[in-house]
Amino acid sequence: MIQLQDILKSLEAFNLDKNRISLDLGISRGLQYYTGMVFEIYDSKLGVERKLCGGGRYDDLVVSLGGEKDTPATGFSYVMEELRKELAEKDNLSLNNYQFVEVLVVGVSSEYYAYSVEVAEKLRELGLRVETDVIGRDVESNIEYANQQKIPFVIIINSAEKEGSKVLLQNLDSGEQKNLELNEVVNQVRNIRE
Repeated sequence: MIQLQDILKSLEAFNLDKNRISLDLGISRGLQYYTGMVFEIYDSKLGVERKLCGGGRYDDLVVSLGGEKDTPATGFSYVMEELRKELAEKDNLSLNNYQFVEVLVVGVSSEYYAYSVEVAEKLRELGLRVETDVIGRDVESNIEYANQQKIPFVIIINSAEKEGSKVLLQNLDSGEQKNLELNEVVNQVRNIRE
């Protein structure tokens, strides 16, 4: 029950319309390796639901396939043709126009995950391409990941950021850190990018 509450709390952080989320305790994905939550994502157009993808949690799968240790895992599959149709109907999205992530938002611990998602969503609304840590790496590992992925900025969330109105933005090229309002983050990222 606690796991379900955590999932619902995380969904709230994404500021999703609650009317578009339904909880179905009887859903089955047809494969027996799922160990936790399963999900399906639909798009509704004129009363017709188009299934775009489905997936879930399968922590025992790696060991079942011969792996040596338990490995937390989540995955999904999608119907490429349906996704391509969906993207073609949206003016601002294109499969051929992928652009890199500009900012990685991370919390210093798992208790800051929901707030990290809220910060990421606000930055996306302001026009930045943002990724959040979803596997619970420590800050140092997230910075290493950002460098590997060529993500130029990291926002580190801790209690000071959660209580205040500013976030700590770190430029990974220069190492410079600044406490900034979210709109200042956008300006800083765009100035460096340009």
